[in-house]
Amino acid sequence: MTRRFGTRSRIGGLALAVLVPFCVPSAVPDALAKDKAARTAAYDFAAGPAAQAETYVDLSGAKHFGEITKLAIINYNIEFTAYKEASNSRQSSGWSENTATGIETRTTTTHSQQKSRGLPMLDMAALQAMVDKSYADLTGTLQGMGIEVVSYDTLKAMPEYENFEGSLHASPWVTETKDSNSIFVAPTGMALYMDNLERANALQGLSGMFKNTNYKEMKVIFAHKDMALLSVNMVVDFATVEADKSFLSYQVDADMVHHLQARNSSFRFMGYGQPNWVRADLKQHLVSDRPFWEEVPAEAPAVEQAETKEGMGALVGAWKKIKKASTTEDKTYTFDMDTYYARSTDMMLALQGMFMTQLGGYRK
Repeated sequence: MTRRFGTRSRIGGLALAVLVPFCVPSAVPDALAKDKAARTAAYDFAAGPAAQAETYVDLSGAKHFGEITKLAIINYNIEFTAYKEASNSRQSSGWSENTATGIETRTTTTHSQQKSRGLPMLDMAALQAMVDKSYADLTGTLQGMGIEVVSYDTLKAMPEYENFEGSLHASPWVTETKDSNSIFVAPTGMALYMDNLERANALQGLSGMFKNTNYKEMKVIFAHKDMALLSVNMVVDFATVEADKSFLSYQVDADMVHHLQARNSSFRFMGYGQPNWVRADLKQHLVSDRPFWEEVPAEAPAVEQAETKEGMGALVGAWKKIKKASTTEDKTYTFDMDTYYARSTDMMLALQGMFMTQLGGYRK
């Protein structure tokens, strides 16, 4: 299915000023360009997980993976970002002379820019099927390594699991994160919790500190010493939207990049008294090789833009309102969502394949 939607950009200025010339060393943009290229290099799906695992995976405590004989997946949390925006601004000042009076006046100019990117309303049934498939794949892989996987129903029936009340969210959970509006999905029948506070906004982060899920996880392990726990986190992202950190820049970089976020996609195994007993982290973005969008030429009118805003609002009930005042269309895209769903699944399976390939080397 192909649909077209608009995104926005806003640029503002408060006054005119004479700016002091400033030269940026040529090495700076070159380094930024190389960093951007590295972050957007596509994963080679034809080569497979084993051939690329060392490039993408960071391990810690991996030697202990061979000690695991029994395990419960306590959290399987897949975040799908759906709307992102960022703004940036800077001030500059200078002197201007009134030619009639000869009086010089100091002026200050504020430069600002704001951009956003958003997806059409996501199909919850499709997201659920994707998560269920990747969860079944992981469970099968663990069992194939000789690990007993305790069912979620068995875990949920343990008295210690009741301590998680107040931390759990029903799936799907639609919320605002640190830098996006997102949908968190767990396997069918499972609840989830915000395990990675790097994705939390300020309020969620403060709440997470008080709820202290690590303590609750340890209570389960202390009562079942032969059982390890696993928390899975992945962030399926569709764009990078961030303020340019270059000196004196007020630009916002917004690029469509379908990827799994580095560092925020991880496996965390918990052992007795060890909340980070074994970890596998994605150390660079896992980027799709199949763009699911196509940019529409600027002269073409943006169609169904209102549906984007209304559809996303209907989905979450609290998406950020897109202001109409002082805005212009920055980019307009058509989206092939079938490709998005299919390649997102492929990326999730590829990540799990790389993690388990690396960890499997430590099994006896």
